[in-house]
Amino acid sequence: MCVRCLIEVFGRRFRVNLIVLPMVDINIILGIDWLSTHHILIDYARRELIFP
Repeated sequence: MCVRCLIEVFGRRFRVNLIVLPMVDINIILGIDWLSTHHILIDYARRELIFP
């Protein structure tokens, strides 16, 4: 586990707790708790995240 790791998503920096998993071709999974805490919207048609 990586506690309070600094990540950058689309030029914005966030401190997050990460669980390291052995996966291929996936950099990071952003959970529902993280998305709702930061009020991130998901545009499923465009496959994009929308930051307020």
